[in-house]
Amino acid sequence: MYPAQGGSSLRKMVGPFILVFLCLGVFASFIPIVHAEQSSDVIIPVSINSNVSPVDYPVLITGGGTGYYLVHSNAEGADVYFNHDWYQGKIENGTLLVKICLSCTPVWTFTVQKCGYFALTQNNTRYPHQDEVIDLYANLTEPKEPLIPDFTANITGSAAPPLTVGFTSHSVGIVETWNWSFGDGTYSVEENPVHTYTAAGVYSVNLSETNSACQSNFMVKKYFITVGNGPKPTFLADFTVTPASGTAPLTVKCTDKSIGKPSMIVYDFGDGVSVTGPNPAHTYKIPGVYTITETITKSDKTTGPVISSSVTKPDVITVQGSSFAPPVAAFTASPVSGESPLAVTFTDMSTGGPTFYNYDFGDGMNTTGKNPIHTYRNPGTYTVTLTVMKNNPATGAIVGSSSVQKDLISVSGTGTWKFVVFGDTPTFFSGAL
Repeated sequence: MYPAQGGSSLRKMVGPFILVFLCLGVFASFIPIVHAEQSSDVIIPVSINSNVSPVDYPVLITGGGTGYYLVHSNAEGADVYFNHDWYQGKIENGTLLVKICLSCTPVWTFTVQKCGYFALTQNNTRYPHQDEVIDLYANLTEPKEPLIPDFTANITGSAAPPLTVGFTSHSVGIVETWNWSFGDGTYSVEENPVHTYTAAGVYSVNLSETNSACQSNFMVKKYFITVGNGPKPTFLADFTVTPASGTAPLTVKCTDKSIGKPSMIVYDFGDGVSVTGPNPAHTYKIPGVYTITETITKSDKTTGPVISSSVTKPDVITVQGSSFAPPVAAFTASPVSGESPLAVTFTDMSTGGPTFYNYDFGDGMNTTGKNPIHTYRNPGTYTVTLTVMKNNPATGAIVGSSSVQKDLISVSGTGTWKFVVFGDTPTFFSGAL
């Protein structure tokens, strides 16, 4: 267990962490702002965000004071959000340091989430003063069992419509969302819904379930509900798809469950892509909610014409945006001055996890290493540029950043030492020949 939350002055922390600046709004109804050329305060009215109920109010410091939250978590790489949807960054080496503006919107809640763990949202009642660090702790728990949906119905048939059926979920694992498909084109997101069938027919029922630990699964009961005494269909489109949700890019697999041995099967994945085949896989690259339609066809040997059947599953796929942290280039160099030839070690300090590095040393030389050593052989002052890049998997775009440190390296000396031979005498000298 983590210790109770507490605060201290800004201190030297053990291990690296990410520094993020947060200034997302203004908290108070009225904030006095003193202009340098005026002796009286200017009062600016600002509305409070009515969607969040504060549990406490901080002492406001005007003039852009700063404080810090240090978020601790056992889930390495987990995403951190303030006030539900203000993304701050990822947990690295157990912590994330967030720099905040004291005169901005206060942090009332913090959320830590990562696939494989149940998301945790907690209220915050501590607010830092100038240069103070407040510790926040989030100990995430992992699922102890798989998610296995199951359900029953209080009645499964009647001689004629309408038929009202009460469905009850009996699932293994922790379920946080339910999505029922009753087989007649209607749906429900209740845990234990009641549904009325108004037309005669034989209906299959599908229950899909998910939770914040990124577990998802479904249960389909074929021909579960019979309304009226008609025969079961002999040619009917049906399919399953898994997973039902995830982070972009999300690859899903459809499995044909049709009856009647179709000769052609076409899936429309709802993103402008159609695929032919019984059990295709498809990758969604853009976040959104998608509807999948399966259409089956075959020739009727008795009558000759082609017969077909289609099934549409609205909003069956949910693709979430990845918490993409763009790379931000930064580096240090040592030493930054000295006699030629001067060997300088460059150390990458970039954030955002770049995968490509390019240093321009300012003397016509470049390298793609992360922490290179470069030797300056001629006197002069040199500007060094580091460019970093990485791929955004949600969009496929390459995102880059550059850091330019002007006149960073100063190399003294009168020139490059050269070795020449005059007659039989070898000679070293500095300068042009």
